[in-house]
Amino acid sequence: PTLPFSFVLTGNNQLDPEEQYSAELGYRFWPLKELSVDMTVFYNDYDNIVAPQPGAVNLVTLQVPLIFSNAEQGETWGFEIATDWRPLDSTRLQLSYSYLRGNFTPKSVTTGPVSLALGDNRNSQHQLSIRLSQDITNAVNTDLWLRYASEIDEVLTTLPNAMRSVDNYWQLDARIAWTPLKQLELSLAGRNLLNNSQLEFYEEFGTFPTQVQRSVYGQIRYQFEF
Repeated sequence: PTLPFSFVLTGNNQLDPEEQYSAELGYRFWPLKELSVDMTVFYNDYDNIVAPQPGAVNLVTLQVPLIFSNAEQGETWGFEIATDWRPLDSTRLQLSYSYLRGNFTPKSVTTGPVSLALGDNRNSQHQLSIRLSQDITNAVNTDLWLRYASEIDEVLTTLPNAMRSVDNYWQLDARIAWTPLKQLELSLAGRNLLNNSQLEFYEEFGTFPTQVQRSVYGQIRYQFEF
């Protein structure tokens, strides 16, 4: 993005360990015999976060070194609500929602624009999960898992047009299993069924992103008893 200059990632053997201090408070209650509710709030404080700092430009090779250093500090906070409902012995419905925010800043004014551009929200702020398990018979059971993740703000990457973002998405997994014997289970499962492929995140300074592909697979599992 800075032609005719190029970035060169550079290691550093003087790094300090990253530090994290966390606080979490949770509460669980049963409004009904068949229904439990979990509520959690959390806060995390980070220091010595490893991030690349731009070094002096080499005018001979036209390269800008990006030196990994303890360049950032930050915090994240949020909450999660999860429910587990079993209206019947054969039916289980699990629902959860989580909210996550973050704020990251350079540790000094010399950190440079690279770390400043990494963005505060590097993960989805809103995530929703709905999971239904159903025993059709004593030997046959099914699972459906629907997930939602909100968009991820712009993240600085090493790709061309370096600032990238990830769209919000829905995904569905499904599984059916048959247990003809106590030790034997045959199952068929499909993952990411709503899209042919789905980009879930960008790694800030690493390899090119890989999209999660739709997949269907079968499994035979036999448990040995000793």
